[in-house]
Amino acid sequence: FYGRHYPVAETLFLRYAGYWLACVFWSLGCVSTGYVIVGGLGGADRPALETLCLSFASGVVVFYLAMNALGAVHGLHATTFFVLPATMIAVGARPAWRFGRQSLEQFREQRSRGEPLSPLQIAIWAFGFLVLAMIYFKILTPENAQFDSRWKHLALAEQYAHVGFIPRFGEGWTVATNPHLASILYTWAFLLPKAKLFDQVELAAHMELTCLIWTLATIPAAVRLLVPGSRASSSWVARFLFPGILLYDSSLACGADHIAALFALPIFICMLRALPDLAPGRCALLGLMMAGAAMPKLTAAIFLVPGPAIVVAAVFVWRSVRERKLLWKGPAAATATALGATAFFWLRNWIWHGDPLYPSLHHYLTLHPWTIDSANLFEWGYKRFQFWRPAAGWEGIKDALEVLFTFSFIPHDYGSYHGKVPVFGSLFTLLLLTLPFFKKTRRIWGLALMTLGAIFTWYLLHHQDRYLQTLVPRMASVTAALIIRNWNSGGAARIALSVLIVTQILIGADVYFIQSHAMIRSPIKRVNDLLSAGYKGQYEKRLEVFKDWTAIRDALPEDAHVMLHDNHVHLGLSRRTTSDWGTWQYGISYGRLRSAREVWELYRDLGVTHIVWKDSVSKGWDSLAGDLVFFDFAFEHTVSKRRVSGHWVAAMPDNPPPDTPYGPVAFFGCPD
Repeated sequence: FYGRHYPVAETLFLRYAGYWLACVFWSLGCVSTGYVIVGGLGGADRPALETLCLSFASGVVVFYLAMNALGAVHGLHATTFFVLPATMIAVGARPAWRFGRQSLEQFREQRSRGEPLSPLQIAIWAFGFLVLAMIYFKILTPENAQFDSRWKHLALAEQYAHVGFIPRFGEGWTVATNPHLASILYTWAFLLPKAKLFDQVELAAHMELTCLIWTLATIPAAVRLLVPGSRASSSWVARFLFPGILLYDSSLACGADHIAALFALPIFICMLRALPDLAPGRCALLGLMMAGAAMPKLTAAIFLVPGPAIVVAAVFVWRSVRERKLLWKGPAAATATALGATAFFWLRNWIWHGDPLYPSLHHYLTLHPWTIDSANLFEWGYKRFQFWRPAAGWEGIKDALEVLFTFSFIPHDYGSYHGKVPVFGSLFTLLLLTLPFFKKTRRIWGLALMTLGAIFTWYLLHHQDRYLQTLVPRMASVTAALIIRNWNSGGAARIALSVLIVTQILIGADVYFIQSHAMIRSPIKRVNDLLSAGYKGQYEKRLEVFKDWTAIRDALPEDAHVMLHDNHVHLGLSRRTTSDWGTWQYGISYGRLRSAREVWELYRDLGVTHIVWKDSVSKGWDSLAGDLVFFDFAFEHTVSKRRVSGHWVAAMPDNPPPDTPYGPVAFFGCPD
């Protein structure tokens, strides 16, 4: 009867259920293969939850490596969507099944012997699930994808899946030369057979949420190491005492920060397990976790890796001096594992562009591509302009030291997002004041100091609040550990602690509703519109997303290689691309070309077949000469020009234009 009003096959529930099934399938593959690695390198004497979380994190790194290997041999196809996770499940199926069954039996036995949840614990869990549901509600629409995802993380994944391999970008597009574990994971989502763009982006969003759930699961495992003997099962909720996760652009939006955060606690756990004997197997597992943290983005590597690396180096030196022999095997195993697991990033850059960290080492190496203008663009247009950094010298260091205490009270974000209102969450900072009053807190001190060191580095390097989301699992673990220690003190400490926690929750209660999404203002409203479209019978229309770029996609042949001029966002184009945006590429300098023939030859060398540019707009990032050269070629020498969704779409001519040198121009400009 109801099917006549709303066909069952059209319900969105079936689509979302499919995404969850796919994420479970992917997770099983990661856990199964990861369990073999953790068991082989780290021993079998770990608690079940810790083993599970480390297995998933290890499996994610293996999945990333396998996708890269397939991408190198043109193996990214629809069959890969099923074959790769199935193969990873088969690798460790038997030992993982035995482990799972034993862990389930132990859990049941512990539950039967343990005390039932108290009303307070039930309230804590209810709060955690409520916040998790609120986060999930926002990602129900693909349009929740953030600005960077639409031109970096998801756009790269879409392109890799379309061409079936990981190509070299001849213009030296630094988006692709950066480490992109998140994009490689999302590529699997875009391999989903016979799927709409809606489904592909939604599956990617569910993969990011899956990583968040595993991150939450790792917090109790870490807290049990920080406070041995504690009942830490509720400690995962401490992650939501930092309300910044509810707000653009620190929330889940198909980015890379929460993918990197997956490895924040596994690194710390593996470091503790590797100390003090520095066993090679356990150090190798630590190196694998460090590689996982380094591959989503370089900032994550800088924030998460140095602290544990310094600790391991210090123990190595101390024990080597004390025992009068070099305990080199463990650190060597960690280094070799980390270098091997990151080789697809640095070795590929070295081979393709002459710089393992392209273009960061341009002062010392010969890079390709690299123009006469590239060094200036990189130093001043990218590093000095794009990064948020304090003043150089002692003044900047003094500010960074001050920020260790004020970072959660003073926002470091775009004013258009949430103005001057602090939304990050301050319990980590405030509860650290109680740490000196407790005994046997060496591990808490260690994690807290590593986190503070990373915050110090964050401020000196690029201090936008969203980059701190990578560190929040460590902050949440320290916060949870200190909540436990303060709560166990009883009396007035419990009252003060309760007031503090409730105050933080109330302060952050409206953060979720701030309409600051850079692309759609309010994801909540967009999800509401999406869900109500079924009532209106708009079953297909509600699945149409990023329509400007899908229209341009449909106007291009399948094998088109598109030059995107002055453009960032292009999710939905699903074609191979080259970008000419200065400071993000270093192989194109239009103003240095002497004729339309040279432009044509450059485009041919890059493989470009079509050009897309915004109608009547120059972003003003190129020189005036560069603008004149591009627009002369685009309007005077391309063929089959047409306007699509506010853009010009044109094809490259088969024959080169005359090699007539450009002459002088008359320029009428504004005073600025």
